[in-house]
Amino acid sequence: MAGFDEAGVDEEFFAGTSWRSHLVVNIGHPGPDPWFPRLPRVPVEDAVAWA
Repeated sequence: MAGFDEAGVDEEFFAGTSWRSHLVVNIGHPGPDPWFPRLPRVPVEDAVAWA
């Protein structure tokens, strides 16, 4: 994940070391029943103008 608070992560996890954060990677697995049905889509007739 980019765009995180690098200084905050460095202070929390790497204080007193020469290590610095560059990227945050979330490694894990989904919780129980994380999936849901596909949300409604705009009909093609409303979204596309054919020439």
